[in-house]
Amino acid sequence: MWPIDSMYRHIPIDYTTIYRKSPATLTQKEQRRYDNTCNGQTLSPAALKDTVAVIAYDTFDDPAKQYMAKEMLAVNLFNRTACLRTRDNARFKALVTRHKRLLTFYFIHKEDIIAEWALAGSSS
Repeated sequence: MWPIDSMYRHIPIDYTTIYRKSPATLTQKEQRRYDNTCNGQTLSPAALKDTVAVIAYDTFDDPAKQYMAKEMLAVNLFNRTACLRTRDNARFKALVTRHKRLLTFYFIHKEDIIAEWALAGSSS
């Protein structure tokens, strides 16, 4: 996270809209594309818009703001910092693969994991 004023002065930011849903909504076709491609993560970078979407840093989600944007500026309003996130298809694929591997491991070893957590909780 970097101070907005020093690092991202060139990106226009409307602070009043960070935590407000965009008045624009996705069409059914856009929503399907958003869902089916994980908002463009599985597409070629050439298919994305050459824009910077300004979004909230936390879990506030507004698909219309970030739809198919190559970069997103995640803004933390409370301390006036931000982080520029650039799509990385290879990293996305690696994270999806890791997620699937961890879920598989969890479901295979679920009983052991629950027992270990219960044991750890009782010893504190």
